[in-house]
Amino acid sequence: MKQFKVVYLFFICCLLVKCNGDVQCDQYANDLDIISRFPFTVGLDYKQQGPDKSTAILDETNSLVIMIQLRQAGSIVPESVFCLKNLQALDIMNMFFDNNMVPDTLSNLQQLHTLGITNTPITKMTQKLSSLGKLQSLSLDKCSLSYLPNLSQLKNLISVLQALDIMNMFFDNNMVPDTLSNLQQLHTLGITNTPITKMTQKLSSLGKLQSLSLDKCSLSYLPNLSQLKNLISVNLPNNQLSELEGLTNVSSLSLYKNQFTEIPYITVPEALRRLDMNYNPVMDMSYALFFKNITEIRMAESKIPVIPSHIALLDKLSFLDLSNTKITRVPRSILNLPYLQYLVVQNNAISKEEVDSLKMDLLDRQSKINLLI
Repeated sequence: MKQFKVVYLFFICCLLVKCNGDVQCDQYANDLDIISRFPFTVGLDYKQQGPDKSTAILDETNSLVIMIQLRQAGSIVPESVFCLKNLQALDIMNMFFDNNMVPDTLSNLQQLHTLGITNTPITKMTQKLSSLGKLQSLSLDKCSLSYLPNLSQLKNLISVLQALDIMNMFFDNNMVPDTLSNLQQLHTLGITNTPITKMTQKLSSLGKLQSLSLDKCSLSYLPNLSQLKNLISVNLPNNQLSELEGLTNVSSLSLYKNQFTEIPYITVPEALRRLDMNYNPVMDMSYALFFKNITEIRMAESKIPVIPSHIALLDKLSFLDLSNTKITRVPRSILNLPYLQYLVVQNNAISKEEVDSLKMDLLDRQSKINLLI
């Protein structure tokens, strides 16, 4: 009798909290039977339904679902979707998983090559994500994820992945792992608002990397980047960096809000087109004179005391911001720059006489420079 009560109590608890067992796929006759039992309608005409409706695409036999997008805002993702064993693409938006957990039954989808989940809270991603051997594209956007299981088993994903963007997450021990080097096709890497105490030395092995963005990552150190010969865009704002080595052929460099006291060395300085070093304690901008093709320089909120008189050598410069620095005068040679459109020197210790003189010179030359002083 006691054993019966225990079993009965367990059954009641399962009803109340929904025991996490595998979905019984054998109860469905076929794929069409599965989607017909969803608690919302799934259309079969994508052109008519459009991107904002729940829609399925069938194979050429019209019997197997090979693509499905679920768009029932505020609804629970039916776990029976993981019984569609021939599914190649699954796209979920604005929905919820039961208990905000992506279930282990995701592993049923062994033909899946594309998985996208957007604006759908996830507190736990199944470890079996790594069992999807054919997965080539993975997108998890606005999902409140703080952790991902190891993806090193996803050989197809690793072999083709070209862009990786991580936001508002955590790495184990706040360390970017050496397995990053597995992504040898990567050309774009972005990590935002994700604390990093250590970046793997193997970052330099990503030979095809063209764009590197690490924003709000609490970084105080990066390994030497000299092996990244294809790197042209480096965006490292809102960190704690004070030095950066190995820049070779970079065309865009953003170091906004860091701790640099000097402009980093660039092997091919004439490659640089844009430099943003606002909010850094830089004390000298003379090295910028080597950037012969630069069009934009931002060095506001720095400790620069002087604008070099040879700044006229930068004849492609169109924007210069030196507001809130230590400068006391503007060399008139700067007015000879043919493409200069904006000269921003607000909130400096420039005397009234110097300001009036500069404005008069602009008028005399009929200059089109926009002066903010």
